[in-house]
Amino acid sequence: MRRILALAGLVALAASCKEVKPDAHAPQQSLEDFTMTRSKDGVPVWLLQSRVAFLREDSKKALLSEPRLEVRELGKPILRAQARRGTAHIENHDVLLSGAAKLFFVQEDSTLETEELMFVPQTRQFRSDREVVLRRPGAVVRGTGCVAGSDLSEVKIFNQKSVIQPGASAPMRSVAPAAVRTIPAADSSRAKGGSGG
Repeated sequence: MRRILALAGLVALAASCKEVKPDAHAPQQSLEDFTMTRSKDGVPVWLLQSRVAFLREDSKKALLSEPRLEVRELGKPILRAQARRGTAHIENHDVLLSGAAKLFFVQEDSTLETEELMFVPQTRQFRSDREVVLRRPGAVVRGTGCVAGSDLSEVKIFNQKSVIQPGASAPMRSVAPAAVRTIPAADSSRAKGGSGG
């Protein structure tokens, strides 16, 4: 009898040590007019808004509907991004914009378009490993993958192909202060990823 009880105790102990799988029916919250901000010295550095956000307690992510992201410098917007959907990582604040993602350079009249765009707040960079199109007055730059800093000092487009539009004169230097650099295909792995997961 003691052996049976001891065996039953071991079975119960083993069962309690199993890895817990995420519950498909875990609590989920739906939030309308979702907003997440990051401030420094009381001044907003970036602002994320979404029409609707779905928060799952087990994943620590928010699924976003029609997200809009604004990066600010001295309280003024310098970059705006939007997409059809997105994912905000609640712990590290990385934001993945998906589905016709667009990044607008407010002071330059330039737009970067891609299918997926990751905003990494720790480095204040936007990254993509997908096909990208940078539209500027007088020029269109296409490539696969990019890294764009929010300070606008440099936009790196990997595997770049430039098209100068008719009537444009010196489009890259006279239009915008941001440099566009061609990066060889071997270096395109730098565009992938962000911090965390």
